[in-house]
Amino acid sequence: MARGKPKVPGRQKEMTAEQAEKLRKWHGVALSLRKSGTVDWREAVVSRTRVEYFRGKDMVEYLKDHTSTMDNALEGIDTVSMPVDDQIQVFMTVMIQMGLAIRADRVEADKTPRQGKKGLIKWPKKLLQLPDEDQVWNPKAFYIWSFARPTSPWLYLGSISVVLLVAAICLYPLAPLKVKWQVISVLSVLLILVFALIALRGIIYAVIWLATGRHVWLLPLFFADVSVKESFSVFMAESVDDKGRPVERSRIWTRVIAIAVAVAVIHALRSVAPDRAAAARKVKRMNRSVMEYFELLTVDDRAKLEGAAGDFVSEADAANIDLSEFQPGDLNQDSMGGASSAADGDTHANTDSYRATAPNEQIRDEEL
Repeated sequence: MARGKPKVPGRQKEMTAEQAEKLRKWHGVALSLRKSGTVDWREAVVSRTRVEYFRGKDMVEYLKDHTSTMDNALEGIDTVSMPVDDQIQVFMTVMIQMGLAIRADRVEADKTPRQGKKGLIKWPKKLLQLPDEDQVWNPKAFYIWSFARPTSPWLYLGSISVVLLVAAICLYPLAPLKVKWQVISVLSVLLILVFALIALRGIIYAVIWLATGRHVWLLPLFFADVSVKESFSVFMAESVDDKGRPVERSRIWTRVIAIAVAVAVIHALRSVAPDRAAAARKVKRMNRSVMEYFELLTVDDRAKLEGAAGDFVSEADAANIDLSEFQPGDLNQDSMGGASSAADGDTHANTDSYRATAPNEQIRDEEL
């Protein structure tokens, strides 16, 4: 998403020295309104450009408490006999004419209450810039700041923090084992919480839908394009259509078919699922693979794994076996008879040897 200045309506291409001086004066006044603790503002997107805007009522509230700001800016204009509301009207009209504030409106999608809300959202994430003929002052409207505010020291601190975070991620393989475990533990807990919340939303929705046919969601704004705080602002609400009315309930036969399909899928999964012992072995192997991938194994753990696999022929040794001495023509029908008896004896010997070593092999598999 690009960040830049919105198109300023009605600005002249060339200005006289007097007009430029007046613009600099008003620009300084506007900068004073953008300092911390003055007029509240938020970010939004206007025509694929991220901008900062304020609400007209917030500007009115601030100017009523700080009339000196208007007195300094409106020097030369007789505003002593004017009511405060009229002074604000004149002040903001000049701001708009200077192109320092641009009026905007909600997009069509935000002109109706969101799911689970009775009123309109206070700070929309998307705005629509109005044409030149609508650039007038209205306390109930939204206004875009057409200039960038002074860079905050927190921005530099945040930029440095991002660079340090990227460097720390790159140095993860060199971190102590204790630090690696802490990082993996924190990330795993967060991931488990997210998936658990998603599963809980699905279970609650399925139970209510199967029982009543209503489409009720826990945390309906969880996947919406809103801030993290707004995602948890609505605890539970029913789905609504474009007109804000609740979605029509599902028919009983639709829910019966859904139950039948769910039972069939569960039965099919149970029929192909491995037994408990095989599943436990796969979980152990997967756990070992994850620990090796994130380099969480200690020296002793690696030694145990290497010792458990030490009795097996390695791939390197298997590759060095010379099979050139064995020719298919060396085996004829006459030698097959004599070889069969020897092979039978070797088979019995190998069987006895396997039986003797089978418990050790099972122990080795469990260690792996």
